[in-house]
Amino acid sequence: MQWPEVPPGLAAPYTAPLSSAPSPLFGVIIPGYPVQTNVSLVDTGRWTVNLGVAPESFVVFLTMSEPLPPGHGIGLFLAREDTMSFQYVGALTQQQASCIVKVSAIFLNTSEPTRVVLGLALEREEELQNLGLTQEQALQQSQVATKVAIAERILEDLYGFVVSYARTITLGVGSGTSGISSIEPGDYVVMPASFVDKWRARLQTKIAKDNAFLA
Repeated sequence: MQWPEVPPGLAAPYTAPLSSAPSPLFGVIIPGYPVQTNVSLVDTGRWTVNLGVAPESFVVFLTMSEPLPPGHGIGLFLAREDTMSFQYVGALTQQQASCIVKVSAIFLNTSEPTRVVLGLALEREEELQNLGLTQEQALQQSQVATKVAIAERILEDLYGFVVSYARTITLGVGSGTSGISSIEPGDYVVMPASFVDKWRARLQTKIAKDNAFLA
């Protein structure tokens, strides 16, 4: 994420160094830890907070020590410490002074703990709305991809179960198999109807024991 110039004409303290502000402008709450207000100034209207190891969620809020400039809000961005490539995760406005941020799996699903940085940027409300729409579209695409992946995992499990427990018979002309003479010749997988219930119970047990099965 780049830190563009703040529009001119905005009043302090949002255009002034934090040292000149009478009290912290923002607070961050990570479950199990004290409130953080140690925000570092990056540029005019741009701040960062080191959050340490990525939590599953956290809260960001305006302390309301000073009102936001009219027509502006604070964009919230998250990045890994090692890349500093920021991703939009939410916003604060005068009307919505707090935000619960649920950390994306890209910051959590790693073999080693990931340290993250929160970026805060003073933006026009119109720009924040555009960022929100873009984020929502990306989330919808991710949800669709997740559903497809889940369906593939379930189908793969069903196929493995059928192959393990069923038996294949070959029907041909003059095979002499009674009662199924109307079926076209070919290879067929045969299994008792009760096996479907067994597979369903097996799948439910696997999901209950292994949270990563549908991840």
